[in-house]
Amino acid sequence: MLVNRRNSGFTLMEILAVISIAAVFANLSDQTAGSFYSSQNVAANAQIFIQDVRYGRSGAINDQVYYRLFITYDATGCIASYTVQSYPNSTVSSGDLSDSINNVYSASWTNTLDFPYREFPSAMSVTVGTSPSVIFFRPDGLLVSTPSQDSLPIPEYTANFTDGVTSFTVMINAAGVIESDEWYED
Repeated sequence: MLVNRRNSGFTLMEILAVISIAAVFANLSDQTAGSFYSSQNVAANAQIFIQDVRYGRSGAINDQVYYRLFITYDATGCIASYTVQSYPNSTVSSGDLSDSINNVYSASWTNTLDFPYREFPSAMSVTVGTSPSVIFFRPDGLLVSTPSQDSLPIPEYTANFTDGVTSFTVMINAAGVIESDEWYED
């Protein structure tokens, strides 16, 4: 008797071949999605940092008071969090810079961000070459290391945002954020 091949279904080998091909495609798409998420996460956090530095600089210019970027580090030397604060009593015209402006823990500083501190995701590492704790924004827009009119401009800092194989570099100098580059490892 002849067996009708059309009604017998698929062989075990055909089913296994389809399953293995589907598994390979699923694995490739999972790796691509993870890399995409990582790159988007790094870029978003770096852009928020850039916007906050620009916000501090423009706030100092517009309000004619000192602002500061106050950075805290974790045990590994990576940035754990930061905040942008203003010192409302320091106008250029008065020249009155009391001792509390030099005290990074002074209660005279007012938070200007929507959160007390911005924190980075635990999987992301953010490093700065020489690790400054405070960068001051003078009312004329210059970024300096101490809050005085005769203070020298800050050196150029490079902040590296890294999550897995994705890296985003932000360069900061006395004029603010000057450059951002994004790299993806293939």
